[in-house]
Amino acid sequence: MLKRRRLSCVTLAIFSAACTISETPAPPLTGPSEYGLSLSISVDRDLLVRNGVDASTVIVSARDDQGAPLRGLQVRLEILVNGQVADSFGILQPRTISTGSDGRALATYTAPPSSNGLSGTVDLVTIRASTVGTNYQLSKSQVVDIRLVAPIVTTPGAPIAFFTYAPTSAITTSTLVAFNGSGSYPVNGSRIMNYAWDWGDGTTDDFNSSPTEDHDWIAAGVYAVTLTVTDDLGQRASATQLITVG
Repeated sequence: MLKRRRLSCVTLAIFSAACTISETPAPPLTGPSEYGLSLSISVDRDLLVRNGVDASTVIVSARDDQGAPLRGLQVRLEILVNGQVADSFGILQPRTISTGSDGRALATYTAPPSSNGLSGTVDLVTIRASTVGTNYQLSKSQVVDIRLVAPIVTTPGAPIAFFTYAPTSAITTSTLVAFNGSGSYPVNGSRIMNYAWDWGDGTTDDFNSSPTEDHDWIAAGVYAVTLTVTDDLGQRASATQLITVG
């Protein structure tokens, strides 16, 4: 009888101890992780005339891992040409910016004059945004491209070149784009004699009496399409637009 009572007491003690075990609570949530920094860079104009005046606004945006604007982040901006730093190729001001309450910071890139730098009709300049500081967790960089076209030198009385195209968006490699240069007009000449097209992909249509042409591209990319018109006095003028092929 005494042995049974002792055994019951031991069993009750074990059962009571088991009932007092509780689950360890999860740690409280902390603030946004520094690993979740999202940095982006864009421009309001991605095609500039290389004339020392034309400019584009550079827009840097930063958000935390909750998607909220990140304020007070310092960012350094650089000009790159062919992957190399080329700080004198155009003017970029300011070079160091800090994001505001909306998580954005702005700078301005001004194209260089035509006598400065690269050769060719279309040049590519890259603006790189990099976070400032020694915290490797926040070390990030992003880039955006700006295309530069050489200014077209015309003589007084030269014709005016202008063209439209359709569709203007959602262009793919299977899209046949219709171009129309009928908005071009002569100044001193009586009429436009020739419409020459450079499609930006290495192909051209140099002799056309009609202002309309169609073209498609075999690869995705951004192409600088140039129309050059010639009037019956032999004077020429050109116009360039960027076409994005997805």
